[in-house]
Amino acid sequence: MVKVTFNSALAQREPKKPEPVGAEESLLPDDTQDVKNGQHVCRRHPCLTSLGVLVIILSFAAIMAILVIFVFGSVGGGWCGTPDMPYYDDWENMMDFGYSDSEEATFYQPRLHFMEEKVWILEDDNVELIKVQGPEFPDLDSADIVHDFNKSLSVFVDFSVNKCYVTPLNTSAVLPPRELKELVANITAGTHMPQSYLVREQLVVTEQVDDVEVFGSFIFNKCQNYETYRLERRTTVTGIQKREALTCRKIHHFENTFVMETQICEL
Repeated sequence: MVKVTFNSALAQREPKKPEPVGAEESLLPDDTQDVKNGQHVCRRHPCLTSLGVLVIILSFAAIMAILVIFVFGSVGGGWCGTPDMPYYDDWENMMDFGYSDSEEATFYQPRLHFMEEKVWILEDDNVELIKVQGPEFPDLDSADIVHDFNKSLSVFVDFSVNKCYVTPLNTSAVLPPRELKELVANITAGTHMPQSYLVREQLVVTEQVDDVEVFGSFIFNKCQNYETYRLERRTTVTGIQKREALTCRKIHHFENTFVMETQICEL
């Protein structure tokens, strides 16, 4: 009889473990390693995304600042407001700076309207910059307006005809910068909402101006790229009959407790 025995040491021997796959054979990159095969590995930092967003925001802010300077010229430091003025177009209660049409008011009923404008006030320069859009009425024009109290001049840039109009400053209708700033701030805050009415003035185009530099830097910045004309009040222009019909363009704006309708008329 042959007795067969097994070596217990051989029976309990563990199978040989496979060697680990080398780093060069790994299917997934290890982003946690700083060195790979003797070379530095670039890490992805989450802050790069935030930095990109910040760059976009700052670029947008810079573009908006450039647009403001392009529209209004170099305004330096100033105060800005966007009030919403309520007013009635009740012709029976209108102040009239050019002429009166009492017959036209006989069958006219007042209506409540709201208009919005952007106001930049430069107290140090004694200048007011105003931007208005033609509101709910299709016959109203969009315009940029400058009131320069040092030069005693106002300018209207009418974008519907791409022309610039210069006229003497109407101090009876335009508040000085400090007073206008207080009014706009109160309207914006809702602490003062005047029951305003529409006021009309008629200005007549007289002559073209070749050299706009004589009007000062603020008006020059607004008018240098437009044909520029002088305006006079209808009541001061000789040879115009009171009832004579004129072709006029209308701009609504306010620099006081009432809304002004400026009519720019051609002879």
